[in-house]
Amino acid sequence: MADLAALKRSFLQALDSELQSEYEARFFKLLADKYQYSRLDYLSQKEWPESNLNTLKQDLAQLEAGYPVQYLIGWTDFAGMQIGVSPAVLIPRPETEELVKLAFQYKPDAQRAIDLGTGSGCIALALAQKIEQVYALDKSEDALMQAHANARSLNLSVEFIEGDMLGDSSNWPQNLDLIISNPPYVRELEKAEMEAGVYEKEPEMALFVPDDDALRFYKAIVNYALKALSQKGLLALEINQYLGPEMRALLEANFEKVEILQDQFGNDRFALAQ
Repeated sequence: MADLAALKRSFLQALDSELQSEYEARFFKLLADKYQYSRLDYLSQKEWPESNLNTLKQDLAQLEAGYPVQYLIGWTDFAGMQIGVSPAVLIPRPETEELVKLAFQYKPDAQRAIDLGTGSGCIALALAQKIEQVYALDKSEDALMQAHANARSLNLSVEFIEGDMLGDSSNWPQNLDLIISNPPYVRELEKAEMEAGVYEKEPEMALFVPDDDALRFYKAIVNYALKALSQKGLLALEINQYLGPEMRALLEANFEKVEILQDQFGNDRFALAQ
């Protein structure tokens, strides 16, 4: 019988003390979500299948190296859905769930929407639970494959489009009630604030922008929104917490109503414009 307690001790002792609590949570999340072995199973010393021992040891080695637990499990929770994730897509965050809630709150009657930079498809699929026609755009073929797979597994209808947010938008959908996006917004200078497992393991093109052009995606989105939004349509964006004033200036130059809202941690995180 495998000694999971000893395995956990060995795993945690290899880490700095300030990381041990977080990684203990990841240890139990891995056991529960990938191996269906609960914390209660652990406490009651339920037998661990020897056939899974080597795989678990490999997973723990990857966790110790900073590999995201969601990639090891293969999915994560988002807006009440199981969203499949892989290194081809950004792992959905709780803040992005807040963005979806705000979109429904501010535009409850939306019938046509597009998610720009869809990645795993999490935003688009959350919208598709309530909105009749949802489009989702991404430049990455691998990301679109993951998004398609998620749509199939959830039996939700989304029209996926391969396209570059910085490219020609003339053939993209028009007359939209909602344009929503969580585009790349982390400046290179902010890497030092991030966990290595994020900037080393998650797709770089979904995260980073040049320090000297941090709003490049937002400028492109605004240009598209000015052509594609219906008269009372809503633009809903997740933003860099340090660039709230700059986002407000960009949006107020182009829209009548603009709000910058904070996330659950009190950071500027969302921009809404109509």
